[in-house]
Amino acid sequence: MKTLLFLVILVSLAGCNVFSSTTTTLPAESQTPIVKSTANLLPISTQTPAQLTVLPLPTSTQTPEPPTLTPEPGLRTDGPYFGYFRHKPGSSALQFVLLDADGGGRKVIDVPAELADSFSKLYRVDMRYVSPDGKWLAFYTGSAGTVNNDLAIPGDYDLTLNLLDLTTGEKQTVTLLLSKNYPTNFVKTIKEINDPYSGLRPKDLQRAFLDGITQALAWSPDGRYLAFAGQMDGLSSDPYLYDSTTKEIQRLPSDNEELQWIKWSPDGKWILHGSRLSNGSLFAEYSIYAVARDNSSFRNLDYGFAGDWLNSHEFLEYRFGIEPYQLQLVDVNSGKITEIWKGYFGGYKVDPTGAWVVVTALSSTVPPGEEEPGFVYGAPQLINLKSFEKIQMPDPFSNATAWHSPSPFLRAKDGLVVPLPNWALIASPDMKYWAEVINSDVKIYTYNLDLIKEISIPLQDTEGGWPNDRQWSPDSSYLFLMYGRFKQTLYVVNISNGDVNLVDSPVSYGRWFNVNQ
Repeated sequence: MKTLLFLVILVSLAGCNVFSSTTTTLPAESQTPIVKSTANLLPISTQTPAQLTVLPLPTSTQTPEPPTLTPEPGLRTDGPYFGYFRHKPGSSALQFVLLDADGGGRKVIDVPAELADSFSKLYRVDMRYVSPDGKWLAFYTGSAGTVNNDLAIPGDYDLTLNLLDLTTGEKQTVTLLLSKNYPTNFVKTIKEINDPYSGLRPKDLQRAFLDGITQALAWSPDGRYLAFAGQMDGLSSDPYLYDSTTKEIQRLPSDNEELQWIKWSPDGKWILHGSRLSNGSLFAEYSIYAVARDNSSFRNLDYGFAGDWLNSHEFLEYRFGIEPYQLQLVDVNSGKITEIWKGYFGGYKVDPTGAWVVVTALSSTVPPGEEEPGFVYGAPQLINLKSFEKIQMPDPFSNATAWHSPSPFLRAKDGLVVPLPNWALIASPDMKYWAEVINSDVKIYTYNLDLIKEISIPLQDTEGGWPNDRQWSPDSSYLFLMYGRFKQTLYVVNISNGDVNLVDSPVSYGRWFNVNQ
């Protein structure tokens, strides 16, 4: 059971509040007929992604057959692959699996028993620990102690960062993560901060340190560099960069706070990291910094919470009080910070093009003004991320105000601004389709919201409800869905012909790897 628990990995993503659905009629660009499929579990298509096209399906009247797991042939393509962790069938042993985009071939890698045991006893495994090229698995061994009512008693603590080569099975130690005087170093840090009004205690620093030391870890997009938190050289945790090619470790600049998270820019040029002195408050904000991978530039990017990357050099940042407020656009290349929305908001969503953002506005100022002419509480504000023009849109969802969350983002294409009919829609990477998944029902739309397919997933008896994860394949040919609360099952939907394959169970949350195996 201990080994099973770590497979329940938290999804950190946007909030999933439920809205009542209304439909907006749009000008259709095509008259493609709606096709319903009962989604039998059929043999996997032998077509290559380049051959796949969206065609109308004949209406099926067959009854769905009970699902069965597909066999385990070897990989049949050059990638990209969908990677995930699972238990070995009939065993508690841990395995890492790379799967072809059609859900057919796969490469199964056995994780050493002692490594799997360390995951279950110490720190849960996370897909962030696997390098994007599918070669390396980062993992921790040892201990940094715990904090109860007082600072941990000094001792021989040995928290260590390690790597497993998933292609050869070879393990290597990267570095011990603690300073020689750990944990008494936190006493000295309090003296250096020298703020009698903060009320900080050494145990507050150590608690923040323990919260972030195994979470602040991220691979570069190309899989060569591992950015991680360590305390080897300083009184607090700092960002370090490990080069998997040269085996060299470089310390990066930071402050005297405890590192909590690390994010790379999509192009791998910038490393974003956040730190704070205490995690005692839910609303405690992070000090946010960006450092160039080659250590040539360092930016102090204010404090708050880091949101989505919009492109290789811009991301969203916001503050948090009673509600999120002061949404900003940050350019790491120049260090420029531009305010997008000043007041409180319930949430935001970004158009798939990255050109627009929709903010569910709760006030236009902070604190809210007594009189705000023309402002509608809870109405979505459509904001152009280039010109920063704001357009207040009528909210098509009657309960949006009650939920304090954004309506589905409004798409802006060719000057057309239209509310999406359902928050469950997710855009395909090629921007040609939308997929709507509600319970076991899947609907595929063109980008202009013409419904072209309806598919029913034949779930197992132990499953049901909303999928835990929904991901398009990078080429937009397949939709990957995970169902199940304690035992997740992976299904793959072929967008071209509507076939559904039950691929594997139980599995963890996964992600895509661009790697040739």
